[in-house]
Amino acid sequence: MKSLLLPLFALCFACTLIACDDDSGGGGSSLEICNNGMDDDGDGYTDCDDQDCFADSSCTNTQEICDNGVDDDGDGYIDCLDTDCADSCEYSEDCSNGVDDDDDGFVDCEDQDCFGNQICNVTTQEDCGNGVDDDGDGRVDCADSDCVGTAECIITEVCDNGEDDDGDGFADCDDQDCADSCEYSEDCSNGVDDDGDGYVDCEDQDCLTNQACNEPLPEVCDDGLDNDADGLYDCEDDDCDGDPLCAVTPEVCNNGQDDDGDGLVDCEDDDCAGHPICVVTGETVCDDGQDNDGDGLTDCEDDDCSSDPVCTTTTETVCDDGVDNDGDGLTDCADDDCATDALCTGGEVCDNWMDDDGDGLSDCDDPECSYTYACAEQIDCDPVDNTGCATSEFCYANSNFGSLD
Repeated sequence: MKSLLLPLFALCFACTLIACDDDSGGGGSSLEICNNGMDDDGDGYTDCDDQDCFADSSCTNTQEICDNGVDDDGDGYIDCLDTDCADSCEYSEDCSNGVDDDDDGFVDCEDQDCFGNQICNVTTQEDCGNGVDDDGDGRVDCADSDCVGTAECIITEVCDNGEDDDGDGFADCDDQDCADSCEYSEDCSNGVDDDGDGYVDCEDQDCLTNQACNEPLPEVCDDGLDNDADGLYDCEDDDCDGDPLCAVTPEVCNNGQDDDGDGLVDCEDDDCAGHPICVVTGETVCDDGQDNDGDGLTDCEDDDCSSDPVCTTTTETVCDDGVDNDGDGLTDCADDDCATDALCTGGEVCDNWMDDDGDGLSDCDDPECSYTYACAEQIDCDPVDNTGCATSEFCYANSNFGSLD
């Protein structure tokens, strides 16, 4: 019986040793555990850096694990700072909902809780060679329109791969871009029969597919490509002159619009430098019947003339100043407006409250009006007995207005 138990015991001991072997990493080696941060097999490589773990699920996962303190997807953001974890993490401040979730007075990316969050650290410029969607528009590197024309995205011809890399219709040594890299039996553009077969340049069958012997592709004026390989793109290429896509609308100089799209409106645009409406700055003569500044308004119709005497005076206001005040071509007493003015009739008008004869006395204060009917009621002397007058005055009856009561 003892002889039977001893082999059985040995078998159980061996099974116990086998069960203790840790193969939790799932990688190529049973010694390297691929997610514990340790170099288990002592080869100098830890976890996913160890080739034993290259195929391990721990190292092929492209999604961020939201609670392991590791940047699993390699985008520079860890755990809850990665937008991949938006549905898995609870934030004091939701960094993209426009609400002050934690009531601290700061909303979204203005809140310090969001300073390290991926959604608040998206750049506005695409780096065209790093394989990352830097500006978050869903397009990476040269697929992003921000990268058109950049050095990283200008494709040149590779001269030995059998492909038309630059898309001009010519591959490898048939493309002129490879002229310095390829050896030809016949140089297709030097005017010499290089291979001595009696055919020169494009007459030689060696040159039948060479770019130098084929008409260039026509320039397409709105695709962002140098189709004819002359170094000029779209509307920069003279081939596009006259194409409606490249036509420039001339500037109209008085409609308040930037017609030619250069950012300058009307007279601000150099295109209008010689236009009459941009040369004259105002209505220069207000009674010549001409629209001097070309704004469609003539003389006093134009606001430029609002303060000009020609447009502000409608009558001859002063009848002895030698000026044609109302601009009708007649001055002072020659103007009908002055027909009743005392300056033009020769005497004082006694009932208009004006000093018509310019002697400093108006109406009944002027001696010329002393015995007029208009001033009769102001006479306080008796012409019969000469009473009521000053010592040096005499009272007379004026036959022009009859006897005084």
